[in-house]
Amino acid sequence: MILKLQFMFRLLFLLPLWFPTLLFAQQSGKHLNRYKKGLRQGKWVVYHDEEKKIPESSGRYRKGWQRGKWFYYYPDGKLEHREVYRFGKIKMKYYYPGGQVRKMGMAKWEENDIRMHYYYYGAWKHFKETGELEKIEYYERGEKKSTQLVLPPAKGQQNDSLIKVLFALDQQFKKSQDTLVAAYGSYGSKSTQYAFAKRWARENDSLVFLQVDDIIGKFGYPNREQVGEQAGVLFFIISAAPQPLREKHYSLILKARDNGILTAKDVAFFVDKVMVGKGEKQIYGTLFKFDHKNNRELYYPIGDPAEVNKKRKEVGLEEVDWGKETFLK
Repeated sequence: MILKLQFMFRLLFLLPLWFPTLLFAQQSGKHLNRYKKGLRQGKWVVYHDEEKKIPESSGRYRKGWQRGKWFYYYPDGKLEHREVYRFGKIKMKYYYPGGQVRKMGMAKWEENDIRMHYYYYGAWKHFKETGELEKIEYYERGEKKSTQLVLPPAKGQQNDSLIKVLFALDQQFKKSQDTLVAAYGSYGSKSTQYAFAKRWARENDSLVFLQVDDIIGKFGYPNREQVGEQAGVLFFIISAAPQPLREKHYSLILKARDNGILTAKDVAFFVDKVMVGKGEKQIYGTLFKFDHKNNRELYYPIGDPAEVNKKRKEVGLEEVDWGKETFLK
């Protein structure tokens, strides 16, 4: 009788300590992945495996919307990325399989009567596995507006990030010309559509020129070892840019030519364009206007004809019989 009383006393003493654990064990599974009035509510966990040992994602819903902290995992159970929902904004951070931060930034959900729109916005930072900040991408309502590169390319190695940026920059710049050609062909040069296309092209080009300055400021002129076939992108953009930008990077282009990144023949056209833009005489005689009325070429002024032909020969251009050519006055 005494032993039974001692057992009951110990049981009553320990029951308050055991009860929360027992209650959680009984109710935790029951309170996962619930619906309320047809909407997800409360704690949700989705698993990679049928045994429900490796989580794929976990977090909380409120009236069908994700709230608070959410975690997403690789198939091996390591954290792939996390999201924090607060006041309609989502703070996101992605990780490498080793646990280092891969990228981080902000996103947002917007809902209207027609659709739901999920998009990135603001600055997104990208890191190397070593922890170094590699680049920053800037988004506006899901559209990437620009990329700021931070790390210079390693000597003798291709910089994959820089290659991608240059390729995207090339496509963005060409889009201006394509838009103008399409507007001109469909509506004519005096149309409202063409005027709008010109304004858009100027805005688009100004963003491209800012990125060109940013790349050159950090890396100089990238060589072919670093960016492969994309080495000509900056030259193409600068050549087609307004005169101030051409003059600003004039010495850089000449240096890229001297270092074998750009061909002397290509740079000859650029040099003449800069000279004409400054109101000076051409060095290689590559620029002219076409007189459609008289079906002839009208060359911009050149220096001494014999010296010009000598320069042309040095860069692989054919000599011209300047005595038979007509010049602009």
